[in-house]
Amino acid sequence: MEKHYIEWLFPGFLVSETVAREVPSRTRPAKVPERAYAYRFYDQSEVELDGEILKGKSKNHSCWIFMDAELYTLEQVERLPGKNDILISNMKCNNWDTVVKTKFGQFMQLHDGDRVE
Repeated sequence: MEKHYIEWLFPGFLVSETVAREVPSRTRPAKVPERAYAYRFYDQSEVELDGEILKGKSKNHSCWIFMDAELYTLEQVERLPGKNDILISNMKCNNWDTVVKTKFGQFMQLHDGDRVE
């Protein structure tokens, strides 16, 4: 049986924390967990064998959808106050045209198809 899941991103100490929950469909969630700043959907096959539920690999991942966030170009990041040398260097070295700034002030790389809402 194919099941749908939503995966949430939360601020973490060094990397983002994730939590996944089964959902009935891939529709925009009405409720957002506290401190979540992005989400995506994926599918996973499950079968029962000898009373045990076996789960396949996650697949059909949607793009990440960042909530209450802002897009920044390299030029905008260069004009920001404070020390942003590492972010600027990462953007230049990795050819990132834009990054997203979450509602918690983190800057994240955007992948193809990722959106800000």
